[in-house]
Amino acid sequence: MGAITRSVGAGGANKPADVTEIQQLLNKVPAAKGGAAPPFVVFGTCDSATLAAILKFQKMQVPAFADGRVDPGGPTLTKMNALAGPPGPTPAAAAKGSLSDVTRARGIAQTWLTTVEPSITGFIFSVSKGLTYAQAPSLAFIEDAFHKHFKLILNASKKDAAHPNTKVFTPGSDKTFLPVIRANFRAIQGVVLNPSKFDLITAATAVADKAPGIAAYVKATGGNIQVSPAFNSPTRGPNCQAAIVVHEATHVVDGASGADPAHIPEWATNDPPISGKLAPGPGATFSKTGYDLQTPEDAIHNAAAYASFAAHVARGKDERFGDGRQTE
Repeated sequence: MGAITRSVGAGGANKPADVTEIQQLLNKVPAAKGGAAPPFVVFGTCDSATLAAILKFQKMQVPAFADGRVDPGGPTLTKMNALAGPPGPTPAAAAKGSLSDVTRARGIAQTWLTTVEPSITGFIFSVSKGLTYAQAPSLAFIEDAFHKHFKLILNASKKDAAHPNTKVFTPGSDKTFLPVIRANFRAIQGVVLNPSKFDLITAATAVADKAPGIAAYVKATGGNIQVSPAFNSPTRGPNCQAAIVVHEATHVVDGASGADPAHIPEWATNDPPISGKLAPGPGATFSKTGYDLQTPEDAIHNAAAYASFAAHVARGKDERFGDGRQTE
Protein backbone atom coordinates (compact mmCIF):
# COMPACT_ATOMS: atom_id res chain seq x y z
CA MET A 1 0.00 0.00 0.00
CA GLY A 2 1.25 3.46 -0.89
CA ALA A 3 2.01 5.62 2.14
CA ILE A 4 3.23 9.19 2.61
CA THR A 5 4.68 10.97 5.63
CA ARG A 6 3.51 14.50 4.82
CA SER A 7 0.87 16.10 2.63
CA VAL A 8 1.35 16.34 -1.14
CA GLY A 9 -0.21 18.90 -3.47
CA ALA A 10 -1.64 22.37 -2.97
CA GLY A 11 -0.22 23.81 0.24
CA GLY A 12 1.44 20.51 1.11
CA ALA A 13 4.95 19.81 2.40
CA ASN A 14 5.71 18.09 -0.92
CA LYS A 15 8.68 16.04 0.23
CA PRO A 16 10.23 14.42 -2.88
CA ALA A 17 9.75 10.86 -1.58
CA ASP A 18 6.08 11.54 -0.86
CA VAL A 19 5.49 13.25 -4.21
CA THR A 20 7.12 10.26 -5.92
CA GLU A 21 4.72 7.93 -4.10
CA ILE A 22 1.67 9.91 -5.22
CA GLN A 23 2.89 10.14 -8.82
CA GLN A 24 3.45 6.38 -8.87
CA LEU A 25 -0.03 5.75 -7.43
CA LEU A 26 -1.65 8.01 -10.02
CA ASN A 27 0.21 6.09 -12.73
CA LYS A 28 -1.22 2.82 -11.38
CA VAL A 29 -4.82 4.05 -11.22
CA PRO A 30 -6.63 3.40 -14.54
CA ALA A 31 -7.06 6.59 -16.54
CA ALA A 32 -10.80 5.94 -16.76
CA LYS A 33 -10.94 6.11 -12.96
CA GLY A 34 -8.98 9.34 -12.63
CA GLY A 35 -5.42 8.10 -13.02
CA ALA A 36 -2.64 10.02 -14.76
CA ALA A 37 -3.12 10.28 -18.52
CA PRO A 38 -0.54 10.23 -19.94
CA PRO A 39 1.49 8.59 -17.14
CA PHE A 40 3.95 10.75 -15.27
CA VAL A 41 7.68 10.76 -15.69
CA VAL A 42 8.11 10.23 -11.95
CA PHE A 43 10.80 12.39 -10.40
CA GLY A 44 9.42 13.65 -7.09
CA THR A 45 8.63 17.28 -7.93
CA CYS A 46 5.11 18.54 -7.32
CA ASP A 47 4.69 20.53 -10.52
CA SER A 48 1.55 21.93 -12.12
CA ALA A 49 0.84 18.60 -13.87
CA THR A 50 0.90 16.76 -10.55
CA LEU A 51 -1.40 19.31 -8.91
CA ALA A 52 -3.83 19.05 -11.82
CA ALA A 53 -3.77 15.24 -11.71
CA ILE A 54 -4.51 15.18 -7.96
CA LEU A 55 -7.45 17.55 -8.38
CA LYS A 56 -8.78 15.61 -11.37
CA PHE A 57 -8.65 12.38 -9.36
CA GLN A 58 -10.40 13.97 -6.40
CA LYS A 59 -13.18 15.47 -8.50
CA MET A 60 -13.87 12.05 -10.00
CA GLN A 61 -13.45 9.85 -6.92
CA VAL A 62 -13.75 11.97 -3.73
CA PRO A 63 -15.47 15.18 -4.82
CA ALA A 64 -16.25 16.22 -1.25
CA PHE A 65 -12.51 16.46 -0.61
CA ALA A 66 -11.42 18.08 -3.89
CA ASP A 67 -8.85 20.52 -2.49
CA GLY A 68 -5.84 19.47 -4.63
CA ARG A 69 -4.00 17.93 -1.68
CA VAL A 70 -3.34 14.36 -0.56
CA ASP A 71 -2.95 13.91 3.20
CA PRO A 72 -1.44 10.92 5.04
CA GLY A 73 -4.28 8.57 5.94
CA GLY A 74 -6.83 10.82 4.24
CA PRO A 75 -9.70 9.81 1.96
CA THR A 76 -7.85 10.72 -1.25
CA LEU A 77 -4.89 8.48 -0.42
CA THR A 78 -7.20 5.68 0.69
CA LYS A 79 -9.09 5.83 -2.60
CA MET A 80 -5.87 5.98 -4.66
CA ASN A 81 -4.59 2.85 -2.94
CA ALA A 82 -7.89 1.07 -3.48
CA LEU A 83 -7.96 1.84 -7.20
CA ALA A 84 -4.25 1.30 -7.83
CA GLY A 85 -4.46 -2.24 -6.49
CA PRO A 86 -1.53 -4.57 -5.88
CA PRO A 87 0.85 -5.15 -8.77
CA GLY A 88 0.44 -8.44 -10.55
CA PRO A 89 3.10 -11.08 -9.90
CA THR A 90 6.02 -11.28 -12.29
CA PRO A 91 7.76 -14.63 -12.65
CA ALA A 92 11.25 -14.24 -11.20
CA ALA A 93 12.91 -15.89 -14.16
CA ALA A 94 11.29 -13.42 -16.55
CA ALA A 95 11.86 -10.27 -14.48
CA LYS A 96 13.45 -7.44 -16.45
CA GLY A 97 14.71 -3.97 -15.76
CA SER A 98 11.79 -1.83 -14.62
CA LEU A 99 10.26 0.49 -17.23
CA SER A 100 8.82 2.75 -14.52
CA ASP A 101 12.21 3.03 -12.82
CA VAL A 102 13.96 3.79 -16.11
CA THR A 103 11.32 6.38 -17.01
CA ARG A 104 11.70 8.07 -13.64
CA ALA A 105 15.50 7.99 -13.86
CA ARG A 106 15.41 9.47 -17.36
CA GLY A 107 13.18 12.27 -16.05
CA ILE A 108 15.55 13.12 -13.20
CA ALA A 109 18.57 12.89 -15.49
CA GLN A 110 16.88 15.26 -17.91
CA THR A 111 16.27 17.83 -15.16
CA TRP A 112 19.99 17.69 -14.40
CA LEU A 113 21.11 17.83 -18.02
CA THR A 114 18.94 20.80 -18.96
CA THR A 115 20.93 22.94 -16.52
CA VAL A 116 24.32 22.07 -18.01
CA GLU A 117 24.42 24.11 -21.22
CA PRO A 118 23.11 27.36 -19.66
CA SER A 119 25.46 26.84 -16.70
CA ILE A 120 28.47 26.49 -18.99
CA THR A 121 27.36 29.46 -21.11
CA GLY A 122 26.91 31.58 -17.99
CA PHE A 123 30.28 30.44 -16.67
CA ILE A 124 32.04 31.47 -19.90
CA PHE A 125 30.28 34.84 -19.84
CA SER A 126 31.07 35.53 -16.17
CA VAL A 127 34.74 34.66 -16.53
CA SER A 128 35.12 36.55 -19.81
CA LYS A 129 33.59 39.68 -18.26
CA GLY A 130 35.70 39.38 -15.12
CA LEU A 131 32.65 39.22 -12.86
CA THR A 132 33.14 38.64 -9.16
CA TYR A 133 31.50 35.89 -7.14
CA ALA A 134 29.16 38.53 -5.68
CA GLN A 135 28.16 39.68 -9.17
CA ALA A 136 27.68 36.13 -10.45
CA PRO A 137 26.35 34.02 -7.55
CA SER A 138 26.52 30.75 -9.51
CA LEU A 139 30.13 31.26 -10.58
CA ALA A 140 31.74 29.66 -7.53
CA PHE A 141 29.90 26.35 -7.62
CA ILE A 142 30.20 25.95 -11.41
CA GLU A 143 33.91 26.66 -11.10
CA ASP A 144 34.06 24.04 -8.34
CA ALA A 145 32.24 21.54 -10.57
CA PHE A 146 34.82 21.99 -13.36
CA HIS A 147 37.59 21.63 -10.81
CA LYS A 148 36.24 18.50 -9.10
CA HIS A 149 34.94 16.57 -12.10
CA PHE A 150 36.92 17.69 -15.16
CA LYS A 151 40.08 18.80 -13.30
CA LEU A 152 40.03 22.24 -14.91
CA ILE A 153 40.87 25.42 -12.98
CA LEU A 154 40.79 29.11 -13.83
CA ASN A 155 44.20 30.03 -12.47
CA ALA A 156 47.21 28.34 -10.93
CA SER A 157 46.27 29.48 -7.42
CA LYS A 158 43.37 27.01 -7.52
CA LYS A 159 45.68 24.01 -7.73
CA ASP A 160 45.76 21.88 -4.58
CA ALA A 161 47.47 18.74 -3.40
CA ALA A 162 44.30 16.66 -3.67
CA HIS A 163 44.02 17.38 -7.41
CA PRO A 164 47.64 17.59 -8.61
CA ASN A 165 46.89 17.02 -12.30
CA THR A 166 44.51 19.93 -12.79
CA LYS A 167 45.19 22.32 -15.64
CA VAL A 168 44.49 26.00 -16.10
CA PHE A 169 42.07 26.82 -18.91
CA THR A 170 40.40 29.94 -20.27
CA PRO A 171 36.72 29.11 -20.86
CA GLY A 172 36.11 31.77 -23.50
CA SER A 173 38.91 30.61 -25.79
CA ASP A 174 39.47 26.98 -24.83
CA LYS A 175 39.65 24.70 -27.87
CA THR A 176 40.77 21.51 -26.12
CA PHE A 177 38.41 20.61 -23.31
CA LEU A 178 35.14 22.55 -23.49
CA PRO A 179 34.29 21.54 -27.09
CA VAL A 180 34.48 17.86 -26.08
CA ILE A 181 32.53 18.39 -22.85
CA ARG A 182 29.75 20.36 -24.52
CA ALA A 183 29.45 18.03 -27.49
CA ASN A 184 29.27 15.01 -25.19
CA PHE A 185 26.63 16.59 -22.97
CA ARG A 186 24.46 17.43 -25.98
CA ALA A 187 24.76 13.88 -27.28
CA ILE A 188 24.11 12.42 -23.81
CA GLN A 189 20.91 14.43 -23.56
CA GLY A 190 19.82 13.06 -26.91
CA VAL A 191 20.25 9.50 -25.62
CA VAL A 192 18.40 10.20 -22.36
CA LEU A 193 15.47 11.74 -24.23
CA ASN A 194 15.13 8.71 -26.50
CA PRO A 195 13.28 5.81 -24.82
CA SER A 196 14.25 3.48 -27.68
CA LYS A 197 17.88 3.64 -26.50
CA PHE A 198 17.02 1.63 -23.38
CA ASP A 199 16.58 -2.15 -23.58
CA LEU A 200 14.99 -3.92 -20.61
CA ILE A 201 16.73 -7.26 -20.16
CA THR A 202 16.57 -10.24 -17.81
CA ALA A 203 19.24 -11.27 -15.34
CA ALA A 204 19.95 -14.27 -17.57
CA THR A 205 20.74 -11.97 -20.48
CA ALA A 206 23.13 -9.97 -18.29
CA VAL A 207 24.90 -13.19 -17.30
CA ALA A 208 25.16 -14.20 -20.97
CA ASP A 209 26.69 -10.76 -21.68
CA LYS A 210 29.23 -11.37 -18.89
CA ALA A 211 27.66 -8.60 -16.80
CA PRO A 212 26.05 -10.49 -13.89
CA GLY A 213 24.54 -8.18 -11.29
CA ILE A 214 25.33 -5.05 -13.32
CA ALA A 215 22.49 -2.51 -13.22
CA ALA A 216 23.03 -1.15 -16.72
CA TYR A 217 25.70 -1.39 -19.38
CA VAL A 218 26.48 -0.64 -23.02
CA LYS A 219 27.91 -3.35 -25.23
CA ALA A 220 29.33 -1.05 -27.92
CA THR A 221 29.63 2.66 -28.64
CA GLY A 222 26.46 3.85 -30.32
CA GLY A 223 24.46 0.89 -29.02
CA ASN A 224 21.59 0.76 -26.57
CA ILE A 225 21.73 0.82 -22.79
CA GLN A 226 20.95 -2.62 -21.39
CA VAL A 227 18.93 -2.30 -18.15
CA SER A 228 18.81 -5.38 -15.94
CA PRO A 229 16.70 -6.15 -12.84
CA ALA A 230 19.69 -5.03 -10.74
CA PHE A 231 18.75 -1.46 -11.73
CA ASN A 232 15.37 -1.69 -10.03
CA SER A 233 14.22 0.20 -6.97
CA PRO A 234 14.44 -0.29 -3.98
CA THR A 235 17.89 -1.74 -4.61
CA ARG A 236 18.92 1.62 -6.01
CA GLY A 237 17.32 4.96 -5.26
CA PRO A 238 16.11 7.49 -7.86
CA ASN A 239 19.20 9.72 -7.84
CA CYS A 240 21.48 6.71 -8.08
CA GLN A 241 19.45 5.46 -11.04
CA ALA A 242 19.56 8.89 -12.73
CA ALA A 243 23.35 8.99 -12.36
CA ILE A 244 23.58 5.51 -13.89
CA VAL A 245 21.48 6.68 -16.85
CA VAL A 246 23.80 9.66 -17.52
CA HIS A 247 26.86 7.46 -16.99
CA GLU A 248 25.74 4.81 -19.47
CA ALA A 249 24.55 7.42 -21.98
CA THR A 250 28.14 8.71 -21.96
CA HIS A 251 29.35 5.27 -22.98
CA VAL A 252 26.86 5.32 -25.84
CA VAL A 253 28.25 8.57 -27.30
CA ASP A 254 31.95 8.56 -26.34
CA GLY A 255 34.07 5.68 -27.57
CA ALA A 256 36.96 6.69 -25.30
CA SER A 257 34.85 6.53 -22.13
CA GLY A 258 35.44 2.85 -21.46
CA ALA A 259 39.25 2.98 -21.39
CA ASP A 260 40.90 2.39 -18.01
CA PRO A 261 42.49 5.86 -17.58
CA ALA A 262 39.11 7.51 -18.13
CA HIS A 263 36.71 5.01 -16.58
CA ILE A 264 37.17 5.80 -12.89
CA PRO A 265 34.12 5.76 -10.59
CA GLU A 266 33.05 8.93 -8.82
CA TRP A 267 33.49 7.34 -5.40
CA ALA A 268 37.19 6.46 -5.97
CA THR A 269 38.04 9.72 -4.30
CA ASN A 270 39.29 11.38 -1.14
CA ASP A 271 36.89 14.29 -1.64
CA PRO A 272 33.71 14.75 0.33
CA PRO A 273 30.91 13.77 0.18
CA ILE A 274 32.03 10.22 -0.65
CA SER A 275 35.12 9.06 1.18
CA GLY A 276 36.60 5.86 2.49
CA LYS A 277 35.75 3.89 -0.65
CA LEU A 278 38.51 2.46 -2.76
CA ALA A 279 38.88 2.11 -6.48
CA PRO A 280 37.95 -1.38 -7.73
CA GLY A 281 40.42 -4.23 -7.50
CA PRO A 282 42.25 -6.27 -4.86
CA GLY A 283 44.31 -4.03 -2.61
CA ALA A 284 43.42 -0.97 -4.67
CA THR A 285 44.11 2.50 -3.33
CA PHE A 286 43.33 5.96 -4.54
CA SER A 287 46.86 6.35 -6.01
CA LYS A 288 46.98 6.49 -9.80
CA THR A 289 43.42 5.21 -10.22
CA GLY A 290 41.80 7.89 -8.05
CA TYR A 291 39.05 10.11 -9.41
CA ASP A 292 40.79 13.11 -7.82
CA LEU A 293 44.04 12.35 -9.62
CA GLN A 294 42.76 12.20 -13.18
CA THR A 295 44.13 14.50 -15.82
CA PRO A 296 41.65 16.70 -17.70
CA GLU A 297 42.49 14.75 -20.85
CA ASP A 298 41.10 11.59 -19.22
CA ALA A 299 38.38 13.26 -17.16
CA ILE A 300 36.61 14.65 -20.23
CA HIS A 301 36.00 11.04 -21.27
CA ASN A 302 34.98 9.79 -17.81
CA ALA A 303 31.33 8.74 -17.73
CA ALA A 304 31.25 9.25 -13.95
CA ALA A 305 32.45 12.84 -14.38
CA TYR A 306 29.52 13.68 -16.66
CA ALA A 307 26.95 12.24 -14.25
CA SER A 308 28.53 13.97 -11.25
CA PHE A 309 29.00 17.31 -13.03
CA ALA A 310 25.38 17.37 -14.20
CA ALA A 311 24.05 16.64 -10.71
CA HIS A 312 26.49 19.17 -9.22
CA VAL A 313 25.40 22.13 -11.36
CA ALA A 314 21.70 21.18 -11.19
CA ARG A 315 21.61 20.80 -7.42
CA GLY A 316 24.23 23.40 -6.49
CA LYS A 317 26.50 21.01 -4.60
CA ASP A 318 28.84 18.07 -5.10
CA GLU A 319 26.91 14.92 -4.19
CA ARG A 320 28.19 12.21 -6.56
CA PHE A 321 25.30 9.83 -6.81
CA GLY A 322 25.67 6.54 -8.63
CA ASP A 323 26.60 3.15 -7.28
CA GLY A 324 28.64 4.83 -4.54
CA ARG A 325 25.35 6.05 -3.03
CA GLN A 326 22.95 3.32 -4.07
CA THR A 327 20.04 4.01 -1.74
CA GLU A 328 19.55 7.70 -2.58
